Amino acid sequence: MRLHRDSTALLVVDIQSRLAPAMHQSESAIQANSALIQAARQLDIPIFASEHCAERIGPTVPDLRALLRDDEILPKRHFSCADDDGIVQKLKHLGKSQIVVTGMEAHVCVLQTVLGLAEHGYTPYFVADAVASRHAQNKELAAHRLRQQGVPVISTEMALFEWMGHADHPAFRSILGLVKSL
Repeated sequence: MRLHRDSTALLVVDIQSRLAPAMHQSESAIQANSALIQAARQLDIPIFASEHCAERIGPTVPDLRALLRDDEILPKRHFSCADDDGIVQKLKHLGKSQIVVTGMEAHVCVLQTVLGLAEHGYTPYFVADAVASRHAQNKELAAHRLRQQGVPVISTEMALFEWMGHADHPAFRSILGLVKSL
């Protein structure tokens, strides 16, 4: 199933200042998230970013925090965003069926969020180049498990081009610039 911008929300999971430095290839995941957030903003796709136990793990990394509004930052204590009533209500209020999920760690909070969203009736998409884990193998295992569960595993570029739909989209040139920055 293709992504449709009118049916989609972006959920960035726990890309936080004390967590990110310990992740394998965190810089490229952060760059992919930056592109997704900027494109979502241009395409009027709702954006949320969770912060897990921010008092211990720190806030969202500065490069991404600068792209987010205060009301888009959602605190949580559960590993899965789908187990947090406040986040679930915000997503439900949007009325979107497709949730593009990114973040850290791929095999813990991201995995559990994706599985939980599917249990809630959403179609979650796992963006493989916009997630990270401490060890590459854990990221690979998360993607493998999600594929087995029927969850679409996509790339940042797939999401961006599916959101636009065609080369005549008014944001095409700008988003193409984001793609080239990856």
